[in-house]
Amino acid sequence: MAFALILGWPFIVVLLPMWLLYSWNERRLGHPLPHAPWSGVRHAFGSRSPGEVESVNPLSRMESMLATRDETFQPAASVGHSGPVFASDVKSSADAIPWPVTTDPIPGGVALVTGGGKRLGAALCRDLARIGFKVGVVYHRDPDAARQIVEEILGQGGVARSFPLNLNDPGSVDVLLDEASQAMGGVPGLLVNNAGRFHPTRIDGGSWEEMDELFRVNLQGPLWLALRAGARMAAHGGGQIVNICDIWGERPLAGHAAYGASKAGMIMATQVLARDLAPRVRVNAIAPGAILPPEALSGPEAEAYQRLLTRTPLAAQAGPEAVTGALRYLLTAPYVTGEILRVDGGRRLV
Repeated sequence: MAFALILGWPFIVVLLPMWLLYSWNERRLGHPLPHAPWSGVRHAFGSRSPGEVESVNPLSRMESMLATRDETFQPAASVGHSGPVFASDVKSSADAIPWPVTTDPIPGGVALVTGGGKRLGAALCRDLARIGFKVGVVYHRDPDAARQIVEEILGQGGVARSFPLNLNDPGSVDVLLDEASQAMGGVPGLLVNNAGRFHPTRIDGGSWEEMDELFRVNLQGPLWLALRAGARMAAHGGGQIVNICDIWGERPLAGHAAYGASKAGMIMATQVLARDLAPRVRVNAIAPGAILPPEALSGPEAEAYQRLLTRTPLAAQAGPEAVTGALRYLLTAPYVTGEILRVDGGRRLV
């Protein structure tokens, strides 16, 4: 007896209190009661209490846990979709969050594309109209280019209208959202933050005003627009925001410190907004690489673009269709948020 007490003393003093604490916590969480550590010993000696399992089978324990959890399912509140939620995750049935909790923009809804009058923005507007969106072509300095895209969409049977926006003026953001909601027949359910500026940060001879413009147009303005539009989306059933960023927000581009910093800030803003606006609004970003050549066919920018293509594994696939396809994917991916979808032809790999 003395020998048995000496051997069992560590179990009684240390292990038994730990098991009691563990079993109490499991009961508190609603999990099945764990098997007592001495149950296997009793079973080995042929002593088993009534109702005790014959063996500690991990598969049977998992089935027991699933069965116990299934009993806590309650129907979600009706919002046009019924689905289960865990009762332990909500305070009451009135607080239940229905599944799915994101309401993504669907064809027939309103989409806003900043910088929609030219280049990549124009391609995005055309494609969104092609799949059934009412498209707000948002411009800053070139109303004629935006009007031309609108006329093109209307000529193909789509619905579009142009709207001015100055990303340097926070007051113009609410004006845009109000006008778009009234003119397009509903709160925008999709925002594509595409507008931006691209110019170098000069070490000698640069100005504060140049750097300030980059941050306002590339970061502060789009972020403010996303916040204001996201709040409206969340209050009207949900939606999605897609920020067009850049691979140079994650990799250094010599001579473009302010531009790279502004795009890096937008990447982080995308991830933070994805958390803040969930679950009603999904927020993602597309980071293109060499998609479109510069407007000037010659000069330093054209030469830099050609050098970039030579270091891009999939350079032959460059084109706006790569980005429009990425946007279509995000529109139909209800479980994706906070992602930076890189459409760079593999440039980051080399």
